[in-house]
Amino acid sequence: MPRTADDVAFCDELAAKAFYQPPPPALEPSGPVGTSTWRELSDWFEVHTQGWHDCLLVYISRRWDTPIAVAYAETDAWMKGEFQRRDLRDDPDAVVSYN
Repeated sequence: MPRTADDVAFCDELAAKAFYQPPPPALEPSGPVGTSTWRELSDWFEVHTQGWHDCLLVYISRRWDTPIAVAYAETDAWMKGEFQRRDLRDDPDAVVSYN
């Protein structure tokens, strides 16, 4: 589903709020969402922007010309796993909250 003008405007606003930067071409993910190349892209956005989650949605929306809502719906489970991975990295005791 291609993006409408409203979708593009929303995506641009989200990109500005998160200080989106296009990732280097070497980080172009291959394979389905959740593979290691997607994790590397997620980590790059965490270091180089103000909102890795929003930047991933902007990236997907722009890369595949799809509305943010579709990008969100299609990556929801994986994104939750990324939040959990970061929680556990930053606070090993957080494992209790995931059991």
